[in-house]
Amino acid sequence: MVFLFIGIVTKSQNLGSNLVKNYSFEDYFNCPYNNGQFIFCKFWWGYSCDYMNSCDNTYCGVPYSSSGYQNAKTGDAYAHFIIYTSQIGPWKEYIKSRLQTKLVKNKRYCTELNISVADRCVTESSSHNFPYLDSIGIFFSHDTILDTYTPLYGLNPQVNNSITGIDTSSWRAIRGSFVANGSEDFFAIGNYTDTVPWPAGQVGGLSLFVDDVSVCECSFDINLGADTSQCEGKSLILNSNLPNATYT
Repeated sequence: MVFLFIGIVTKSQNLGSNLVKNYSFEDYFNCPYNNGQFIFCKFWWGYSCDYMNSCDNTYCGVPYSSSGYQNAKTGDAYAHFIIYTSQIGPWKEYIKSRLQTKLVKNKRYCTELNISVADRCVTESSSHNFPYLDSIGIFFSHDTILDTYTPLYGLNPQVNNSITGIDTSSWRAIRGSFVANGSEDFFAIGNYTDTVPWPAGQVGGLSLFVDDVSVCECSFDINLGADTSQCEGKSLILNSNLPNATYT
């Protein structure tokens, strides 16, 4: 008699429901009419951040706004914030929200942001654009996060993604995953780099449009039945509850 040891070669991913409230920024208390009114967007906040919605036709419209031109990835709205500027030195903005439910310990969660560079990045003149920052992260916390322009130095975001190569013409999906410790309830999206490689003597900044934010439980739930033994030379068909799975 020989025992079978089963290993998964490929497996399908199961995604739970999106835990981000108002993930596409469609729901609002008031139509924005000026910059810095992200608080008008339901379930979101962020000091000095901007709420863009097609209901406005001045500073905060979609697709036209004082920050540039971009159609929404989904619906009629999105967020806009500065991830760094040396003009007001230094200044970083973060968009923040609270999850629908607290995360479960030892569960893996998958994240996604859709981002685009704003046409009119904060610079010393309209002819300059200095996108030197190379990452955007999501920091999850058990408590609400400081809501000022002060950079959130010293924090280690559970998800941190490269934004090298993003542009103003289209949306780019930025994905990541992490294992929860069970205390996460709030989150903040922004740049967490302690040292910014900005050219000496130059003033500039980088701002982003963000749409369709998701945080979902993602797991690999595999059930091949009870342990079994098999006589040498005999075969056994294994049935998994995952489609397109293969085994060795």
